[in-house]
Amino acid sequence: MLMDLLIPFSMLYLSVCAYFVGWMSGRVSKHSEYRCRVRAKLFNEILKAPPEKRLKKMLDMCFFLVAEDRSSLLSDDVLPEVYEHLENEMHKNMVEGGILWDRLPSDSRKDYNTMVSKVQRHIEDYREREREKEQEDREREQYKRDLDGMVLKKAAEVREKVAEDMDLTGDIDLEKGEEMKRREISILRQQLKREFLLSFILNKSID
Repeated sequence: MLMDLLIPFSMLYLSVCAYFVGWMSGRVSKHSEYRCRVRAKLFNEILKAPPEKRLKKMLDMCFFLVAEDRSSLLSDDVLPEVYEHLENEMHKNMVEGGILWDRLPSDSRKDYNTMVSKVQRHIEDYREREREKEQEDREREQYKRDLDGMVLKKAAEVREKVAEDMDLTGDIDLEKGEEMKRREISILRQQLKREFLLSFILNKSID
């Protein structure tokens, strides 16, 4: 009796699972086919385009690398140009309906909008990293200027001290006095560098 109930239920369960597996496979296959079609069209356009227009077509191709989280395949040297181009093209898309609308099947616009959102997020993350890097560079330059200022101040104090010692003793050799001055300035410079480096590390850890 129990087996008579379990067999139909098991068949129904397997049918539902098979349906969902087939549905997901179809979505993945359709998604991959769509991207292949668009890429093929772009490659054809690149090959047919005049040499002076091929750069724009190649930058358009970077849209898919970024959308698929593969921007790490691009060199850091070209990322600024790639992101600037894609940002301009996506803005043009919003204003004029540009970039890829003429290459998209009518049922693929939702997929394209998803990719646009991912590319925009990548661009925003990149800009944020660049701002943080610029801020760190400015802080480093400020620390360097402060260090140089303190070294100059300490060097002036050392020169004054050496001059006073020479005036008091009267028998200190000039060359010996200069050597003392250079040695003390070198020691002070190393000490100040260590202090500023420690201060910089502590400030970054607090942030």
